[in-house]
Amino acid sequence: EQTGALFAGETSGHFMFSSLGNYEMPLLVLYYVLKSLTYYGSYEDMIQRVYKYPKCPVTSILVQDKQAVLTNIKESFKNEKQVEIDGISVYGEGFWFNVRSSNTENKIRYSVEADTQEKMNDIIQKLQQIIK
Repeated sequence: EQTGALFAGETSGHFMFSSLGNYEMPLLVLYYVLKSLTYYGSYEDMIQRVYKYPKCPVTSILVQDKQAVLTNIKESFKNEKQVEIDGISVYGEGFWFNVRSSNTENKIRYSVEADTQEKMNDIIQKLQQIIK
């Protein structure tokens, strides 16, 4: 709702469509994924075209002060575009990542995507240094 997006999804399996009241609808997403297979020669071909950028899985790190970690990340990446919806998303040259605090644990969770594996590893290393 905050951004006016038509569709929202999380790696945890939560998927919502704004045109359908923003209700969680993972089975509808599964239907669309299976339907889209008809446009590709195989499942492997579809995955290869969709996943063209290296992406790390969502990683959780136990911390003492979640807010301090988020503040340090914002400051460390202050020269990059930042969006504060569901944590902090940072968009830089050849990469993007999202960092957010857990609502139920003293953990920070992050996910990184980049143009290259090397760039992704570099951003992960920077994040881990800030978080620890």
